[in-house]
Amino acid sequence: MRAYQLLFAPLAFLVLQAWVFPEGRGAHFIRNFLRGAAMGLAGYALTRLAAPLVPRAYGSFLAVFRLWFEGVLLPFGLAVLARRAFAPWDAVERSSREYRDFLAYLAGWFGIFGGIEAFSAFGRPTLLLDFAEPILRFGLSLGLVWALREAPSRYGWELVGFLALVLLSSFAAASVLYLFVAGLELPAFIALAAACGGSGYLGIRGALEGARAERGVEPSS
Repeated sequence: MRAYQLLFAPLAFLVLQAWVFPEGRGAHFIRNFLRGAAMGLAGYALTRLAAPLVPRAYGSFLAVFRLWFEGVLLPFGLAVLARRAFAPWDAVERSSREYRDFLAYLAGWFGIFGGIEAFSAFGRPTLLLDFAEPILRFGLSLGLVWALREAPSRYGWELVGFLALVLLSSFAAASVLYLFVAGLELPAFIALAAACGGSGYLGIRGALEGARAERGVEPSS
């Protein structure tokens, strides 16, 4: 399980990059991966410090709020804010190369999360949660990149509704983790497949469209 938690994120993102962007330079992936890993250390520390603000409440459905805050909202929110330090908000929309680089950055970011969690307990409630969380993070990462690509094209109430939908979807993803904590394995695996399938489809479709556009109008990198 430790090797799985440690290696899932880097390998999954590397396979995706090789499939969607076969012409991309390995140096681009490595540079953005290391950048994500470096910032992921700070992101993990901040997640651990902020997580106790929401009680665990295991044994109650209220536990989903802690799972959402600690497992989805903080990691992904901090990843986007940290990325903003060296890329504008609409960079993913404007450049398919940035789409690719952001995926590599998330591979490093969540590679650090998985690596630390592989060698620490921190009161994790179930082994199946350790199995499911890297898969869910990968699926949600694809959905996040798609959302960042789509958001700048929306304005006013349309943008507000879009962001609300993204937040509700992230909460639904945390409910998947809650099913594992509650010991409801069959519905948990079904929900995990649905969540990753939906967000993964959006993210991969956006990546493929960006890759085709890059090959058509931009020189190969």
